[in-house]
Formats: sequence, structure tokens, C-alpha cells
Amino acid sequence: MLEQPDFGRRLRQLRRERGMTVLQLAGDRYSQAHMSRIETGLRSPTPNVLAWVTSQLKVAPAEFDYLPEDPENPLDLIEVATRLGVPPRWRRPFAAAVVALAHGCQAEHHGEGPSQQRE
Repeated sequence: MLEQPDFGRRLRQLRRERGMTVLQLAGDRYSQAHMSRIETGLRSPTPNVLAWVTSQLKVAPAEFDYLPEDPENPLDLIEVATRLGVPPRWRRPFAAAVVALAHGCQAEHHGEGPSQQRE
């Protein structure tokens, strides 16, 4: 299981993917404040909390074993580009392209770098 604050980030990500509020996640068992503290990393989840949130989110506990990259955060994408060895001048266009693709749009080519057209 992820350690805090990664557990909280993963919890928030899964909750938002399902369109739930913190209050809905807390249900009648926990307070909204308690769930918020777990999401922000101020409190660590107990085994009972893990069982509750997996039930509320209808996910397996294994969903909390990793934290996938967030395609919505360009700063995270720039870090990914750096780890992948993308040259510095291509990191921002790389992040913009990934965000565009995540939204179902095609990234626009603005004349930077080699042409992507083939004849």
C-alpha cells in the first residue's frame, strides 16, 4: 500500500474519477474532515479506512499499491519527459501534446523542431 501523501493523492484521484465528493466518500461512517485529512496526507489510513474507501469507490485494495502519472498536470509531465530523456526544448511541447491527447484533441505543430509531415 502507498505511504502518505501518495495514498491521499491516489484516493483523491479515484474519488474524482467516480465523480464523488469527500462527503459521499465519508458516508455515514467517517466525517468529511477525517477523509479530507487522509486525502491531504495529514492522517494515515487504518485498515478499516482502507476497507471502507475501497467499498465506497468499488475498487480493489490493489488500486492503492501505485500512483499513476497524472496526465492533467503539465509539471508532472515535464518531469516524465526529463526522465525519458526528452531534450529540454521539447519538454513543454511534449507535455502540451500529452494533455491534448488526454482530452481527445490533436496537438498542434507550431513549427518547432523537425517537420512531422512525410510526402
